[in-house]
Amino acid sequence: MQDELIKRSDAIKAINLIQNMLFNNDILPVTPQTRERHDVIQIIIGHVWKVKEKLEKLPAVQPEPPWIPRDQKLPDYGYQVLVSLYDSTDVAHRVAATMPGIEEDSWMSPYGYKIEPEYVEAWMPFPRPYEGGGE
Repeated sequence: MQDELIKRSDAIKAINLIQNMLFNNDILPVTPQTRERHDVIQIIIGHVWKVKEKLEKLPAVQPEPPWIPRDQKLPDYGYQVLVSLYDSTDVAHRVAATMPGIEEDSWMSPYGYKIEPEYVEAWMPFPRPYEGGGE
């Protein structure tokens, strides 16, 4: 099974629902048996509260840049991008390319070979380069 990302707000809503269910199922400690049940529920509520606090403190995930369909918009002249394409055998590839503008809708790999426009499905800008460490 593949993991899926969920929104932090949805996870917090789920935790709030669990907390409410625990509060609603707690009972006043009148007998030793109800005291034990109450204590266990309070411990669980404490653990759920700690998970919620940690979740709220997690840094936000930076969204991945969206793929831009080729027929929707083209990159600027000479701008290097990442392209998603299929070759003649329908094998998917992700390669660097530029839109040099020599011909309408022409693509070129950084290695100098032409990429046939009909194979290019979409493109996205490269992420910013790493800016740390190099001393």
